[in-house]
Amino acid sequence: MTETPVVVANVSRGVIEDAARRFRVRVIEVTAPAEILAARLAARGRESAEDVARRLGRTASVPDGVLVETVYNDRTLAEGVARFIAALRRILDDE
Repeated sequence: MTETPVVVANVSRGVIEDAARRFRVRVIEVTAPAEILAARLAARGRESAEDVARRLGRTASVPDGVLVETVYNDRTLAEGVARFIAALRRILDDE
């Protein structure tokens, strides 16, 4: 029996539709409340306050039929990593 390879990639939501036309796609969406995201982006110091607000205001939907597992990364790094790994394991168990 041949196993289907699994690839994990960090991509923009804008490319998911094209990828889903070509491959079997599952999405793990990593998110946090807007105020936490804003604070994290501001702490990086790479964007102005206006750029951060614009970035947080952007929306892009996942195409119909693509399964999404949402991970809330609103606590420590270790908890976020554990939640992501748990989501990945749930996806792999569904395969």
